[in-house]
Amino acid sequence: MKIYYKIWNENNPDNPFIKGDGDVIHHIDGNRKNNNINNLQKITDFEHRSLHNKDKIISIETRKKISISSIGKKLSEDTKNKIFKTRMKNGIAKEENNPMYGKNHTIKSKREISEKMKGENHHNSKLTWESVNLIREIINSKEYKNKTIKRKNIAEFFGITPQLISHIKYNKSWAI
Repeated sequence: MKIYYKIWNENNPDNPFIKGDGDVIHHIDGNRKNNNINNLQKITDFEHRSLHNKDKIISIETRKKISISSIGKKLSEDTKNKIFKTRMKNGIAKEENNPMYGKNHTIKSKREISEKMKGENHHNSKLTWESVNLIREIINSKEYKNKTIKRKNIAEFFGITPQLISHIKYNKSWAI
């Protein structure tokens, strides 16, 4: 057990640090060697990551690693409440910040919204029409047909799944 865990637990018997409980001990001044009890703070792992990653841009690869490392870990109700309170404080979970909150759309307006959100206009789109046309050119090339170039290679290059390459090929996605 790290020394600052012991220092925390000795000084906070009513609120002990228990490893694996979703909480961490944070060094307020950022100096991990300064284990003075006034420099230690018990916060959730979510709050801790938010503090240290406030202005950092996290790559997609790092996000995937974080996501994979969180698989199977269950949060306590206390941790869930702390996360929710942090999100509320930062304006993330507030209903008034959701532009769709309290709105009802007609079938016609839903279709119009759906049409506007297709293809490269969709917020999760990794492709543009230009890149889709390039993928179609590659799929129709001799190299692809001779299996010199594989779906997997095309997908890795464009940062998408091989399944999406097939969907583009057979016009299930990005239909002409």
